[in-house]
Amino acid sequence: MDLDELKGRIGATKLDDTALQSLLAAAVEAIEARYGTQNDEAIETRRPSGPLIRLARRAQEVISVSERFIGGFWTGVGFGGTSVELETDDWELRPGGLILERLPSGSHPARRWRGAVTVHYWPTDDGAERDRVAVDLVKLEMNYVPTLVSTTIGTWSETYNKLDNAYQAERETILASLRMPFIGAI
Repeated sequence: MDLDELKGRIGATKLDDTALQSLLAAAVEAIEARYGTQNDEAIETRRPSGPLIRLARRAQEVISVSERFIGGFWTGVGFGGTSVELETDDWELRPGGLILERLPSGSHPARRWRGAVTVHYWPTDDGAERDRVAVDLVKLEMNYVPTLVSTTIGTWSETYNKLDNAYQAERETILASLRMPFIGAI
């Protein structure tokens, strides 16, 4: 998203281009800190307790899946700190791209994931959603007054409600909205 597109989405503002660009850059940085850059391979490590793993982003294609067994976890070939690269017949990416299921058949059969599971995948293009979240974060920043509770100058006065943790909660809600919800059955 460029500055002109941002201006078109937020409408009239008193902020100059430099301030808007700074707010946009901060929003993009927050999104990338949480979800990674848009076009990069995603790598997630989970310690699931059952047969399903929910990915943070929709997967377009899974590159690799491995299980790392630590201590007394069964490895299929012994005990210890062993990493096993799973074959594509050991797991299935469910329709929608958010759920990875461990299969009880395949080269390394198991009814549940074992140990730490690392998934390397290419996420689907979520550029439009990232733009929406960036715009919402910029709007939040533009409307947030962090320390002003009350001010008086001569006969003029202005008072704001104390926001407590409302700003942080709203920011978290906006960022979390990029993680797409389940659609249909798991």
